[in-house]
Amino acid sequence: MTIPLLSITDLRVALADNPALRPVDGVSFHINSGESVALVGESGCGKSVTSYSVLGLLEGSLAAHGEMVFDGRQFDMSDRGALAPLRGTDIAMIPQDPGTSLNPVVSIERQLGDLVRIHHKVTKRIAAKRVRELLARVGIPAPDRVAGAFPFELSGGMRQRVLIAMALACEPTMLIADEPTTALDTTVQAQIMDLLHSLIEDEGMSMMFISHDLGLVAQHCN
Repeated sequence: MTIPLLSITDLRVALADNPALRPVDGVSFHINSGESVALVGESGCGKSVTSYSVLGLLEGSLAAHGEMVFDGRQFDMSDRGALAPLRGTDIAMIPQDPGTSLNPVVSIERQLGDLVRIHHKVTKRIAAKRVRELLARVGIPAPDRVAGAFPFELSGGMRQRVLIAMALACEPTMLIADEPTTALDTTVQAQIMDLLHSLIEDEGMSMMFISHDLGLVAQHCN
């Protein structure tokens, strides 16, 4: 019997001052190692809230309750502090809007390099080399040029690849992709989906793919 990498049981998210109001109520699912699972639903149905609950990132007005097991470790989902060490190192999130997720006045090298240095405790020189390796890993053809660029100088697809590189910086075992192609045109959407699939298939990662687009899920998540 396969033991899931991630297992969620009876996840409930309620307003802290009104527990009767539940944006998410009674959600259970599991994701195996190397598996890609789509969480699909219309806008506002609680998909992103579910993913934030997994990472302990809910805002103060929301409270999560439920049981979670990740890689054999059991967590009470109401304990945000216990979930915090999973972020980045075990589970990384790819946000949906690269335009607001990257600092527009800080170079890609600094944003990605600071992340590498903080998590891996390495020198600036080693971090700079790692930045270029990560950019190449996500299919960016000119890592040196992109490293020195600012987000506003890059296309939407290139910015999304940078966000994927940032998610990979700590070598997580699972990715949460929160509508990662929403702001992209159809051609670039396909390129990003192909990249995500290659990470799952070639590197053994697992993925929770969040989308409202049934067509996209049917085409890429079978």
